[in-house]
Amino acid sequence: MNIFKIVVVAALVLSALSLEAKMPKNSYACHVITDEQEIGIAFVQADELAIALTEALGRSAYVAENRSQATAQVVECVVVPGNRLSDPIAQQLLDNIPR
Repeated sequence: MNIFKIVVVAALVLSALSLEAKMPKNSYACHVITDEQEIGIAFVQADELAIALTEALGRSAYVAENRSQATAQVVECVVVPGNRLSDPIAQQLLDNIPR
């Protein structure tokens, strides 16, 4: 009887581990235009750039002065750390976000 209980518990633990969500492999910083037409930065975790571009739309984006607004348009996403946004104003905003 005890062996049966151990096998059941082990099976439950193994099944729970296999159902655990896996974190996407990349972190992206996305240069966005907000619904109030401001430049913003949205952060997304995704396995691929195409997914990051889609996920950033509608996300809350960091804009100047520690404010946030909803994303209306995605301009560009880059893997961070290690890459830079092509727009210098968006890159400066990203550089100044407290982390």
